[in-house]
Amino acid sequence: MSYFLWIEDFENSVKTTASDVLSGIIEEPFDNDARKLKRKLKDQGIFLELTFQDGLSFIRDKDKLNQVDYIILDIDLKSHEGSIEDISPDVLQLLYEFQDYTPAEYESKNEDLFNKACTDLKEIAGFYLYTQLVLELGFPKTHILFCSLS
Repeated sequence: MSYFLWIEDFENSVKTTASDVLSGIIEEPFDNDARKLKRKLKDQGIFLELTFQDGLSFIRDKDKLNQVDYIILDIDLKSHEGSIEDISPDVLQLLYEFQDYTPAEYESKNEDLFNKACTDLKEIAGFYLYTQLVLELGFPKTHILFCSLS
């Protein structure tokens, strides 16, 4: 059995997106709740990560990545779930390096800068993961599929 990693933030209907991507592979009806779908798919050999942060954490864990044969990447991914306090040091470092995020002295201004940096990262998040997978981790590029539905 082949195992998949699917990194998707479901900006549209979870049920519709899952059906569009996985119909023909999995015949089971899909739930419209992303967390329930994640649990259900894991039992069928598909690891589902719902944010850039979670996807990055998964691929940087060699034990987890070694379980996966194929990867499906959404191109634009939200950076993380929750507030600024919930962001991982790895993603925060990427915001500093690639999105020119520099925290402001005032909390309200800092939140605006942070949100802008996350929005800018969103547009290239899938490409960043692809680069990490192929160039840094040696994952075969022929086993990666971009799938971004609008």
